[in-house]
Order: sequence, then C-alpha cells, then structure tokens
Amino acid sequence: MSKINFDNGLPELTRNEKYALWKMRSGKTGDELAKLCGVSAPFFSNMIRSETMPVWHHQTLIAAGVPEDCLPSPEINKKGPKPEGFAFQEQEPQPAGETAEAAS
Repeated sequence: MSKINFDNGLPELTRNEKYALWKMRSGKTGDELAKLCGVSAPFFSNMIRSETMPVWHHQTLIAAGVPEDCLPSPEINKKGPKPEGFAFQEQEPQPAGETAEAAS
C-alpha cells in the first residue's frame, strides 16, 4: 500500500468527497435522497455528481439537511426543442393577463 504525503497538510476535499462523508455521518442513503427529490436512484447519482442540478432539487436537498457545499450549483435547465431563432434573454415581467406582444 502506498503512503500519502501529508507534509504540506491535509489536501482539500472535493465536493463529491464532502457529500460522501456527509452521507456516512448523517446515515442518509442516495436512495432516500432520490425519493425525496422524486427521481430514480441512478438519475440522482448522475445528478449529484454533475456540475449543476435543477434548482428545485437543490432546494429540496438543502431543506433535508444536506450542506450546500456538498451539492452541485443550482441551475434552471430548460429542456426540449427551442423555437427557431430562439435566444435566452432577460425580459421584463408582464402584468397579469398581458402578453409580451401586447405590451410592445
């Protein structure tokens, strides 16, 4: 077995290592957390290892006690085909019952 050199101190833990350590200490399982989020265990496993995750899952996990530094960054990830010529852009909120075209 090789030895790890700690002469320069203990190395910083990665986000995934922090998450694994939190799971062990809390006694929570990935299956339990997946059920809380309403997704399958394999989907949850992929989501927790990615760089970003949907905001609603992030909020659910924070509410369940998972430390934020153990989770991927929250991100709104819109799925599906985009209309031709579509580009994400900031838009002013419209009063109730008024469409963007009617406001112009």
